[in-house]
Amino acid sequence: MRKFIYIGLLKLKLLTKDKISLASIILTPIIFVTILAIGFGNYSSNKDIKYPVGIVNRDTGKYSKLLINMMKNDRYFDVTEGSYSKSREDVENGKLSMSFIIPKDFSSSIKSGKTTDIDVIKLQDNENTSSFGIIVKNYVQQLSTGINAEKASSSLLTSMKLINESKKTEIENSIEKDYLKNIKIPKNTYSINTLQKNESHAKDQLSTTAIGIIIMFITFFVSLGAGSILEEKDFGTWARTESTPTRNSTIMLGYIFGNFIIGWLQVGILILFSKYVFNLNWGNSPLGIVILFSSFLLAAIGLGTALSAFVKSKKQLSTLMPIIVIPTSLIAGCMWPRDIMSDTMLKVSNFVPQTWIIKGTTDLITRSSSISAVYTPSLILLIFAAVFFILGLGTLKVAK
Repeated sequence: MRKFIYIGLLKLKLLTKDKISLASIILTPIIFVTILAIGFGNYSSNKDIKYPVGIVNRDTGKYSKLLINMMKNDRYFDVTEGSYSKSREDVENGKLSMSFIIPKDFSSSIKSGKTTDIDVIKLQDNENTSSFGIIVKNYVQQLSTGINAEKASSSLLTSMKLINESKKTEIENSIEKDYLKNIKIPKNTYSINTLQKNESHAKDQLSTTAIGIIIMFITFFVSLGAGSILEEKDFGTWARTESTPTRNSTIMLGYIFGNFIIGWLQVGILILFSKYVFNLNWGNSPLGIVILFSSFLLAAIGLGTALSAFVKSKKQLSTLMPIIVIPTSLIAGCMWPRDIMSDTMLKVSNFVPQTWIIKGTTDLITRSSSISAVYTPSLILLIFAAVFFILGLGTLKVAK
């Protein structure tokens, strides 16, 4: 059984002699991560980012204006007032994170102490939009609290006969004026804490987006590298190897082992370079990452082996690989969040291996899950690998 290790190490030894191929394997992931980090760089470099939100004000009273002023004075909001149609268009085009609709009876509801709801325009629910809604609701509660306080104060003073009924309205107006003057500039820290949390969440989202693209990169290059068997056939070395007493299964294990080590060389460079140079978040479970990516590498190598069985040359494989890898990576959610995908697409995506490493890394990174979160995805990836290897090796035997 040690023969397959020797065959794999021989493949690595031959690689070290090919300086161009070795440099390509080392530099390609570094260049790729650098370009990726530059492309997403503005997300992580701006700590004082303002979030663009819209306001559609259908109310003519003073309380809606006070609410708008409070939002404009919030250090995290970049407020744009406009019509409903304009706000909806800007949200759909991505110019606004979301838009708030202040109802026409807002001021009267606040004044009378009634509950008032503010509708929103948003494309999807996420932590940012939820936090913005809570912050605005908190501001509305501050306004309501002031009104309730003024009424309670004036009623108490009246009941204690410290003021007469004719002075009640005057006292209420005075209390209201002082209170509203005090809250024009938000002093609560809830929004700051929440948005700091969301800033961290945004970095996690950046990490998952970048990792999705990295996964597509790994799938392409590792699967393509697994097609080295085609080069061996072209050069005649595969036939000479098969003529030796070594069993074909041992030879294939050797090639798989060699490609696995080369794959981990690239993955290791990608992970370490992106983490320590560009501070990309890879979660808190290094062992989970190792298990998950080892399983995925086997699936990617298996995919390359299976595809190699259906083509006659490395050139044909290079042409076929993008046709297979890019669509399946898109279906898996490598280029966008899976939570915006339809239920049908999510079900279809379960039949491509990239989906399961996306699920595993998402659990490790954005949910800070333990190593147990990678067990199921890793097992399914190993099943993919087994199916691909059986398909590829079976077809190669038939072709022989």
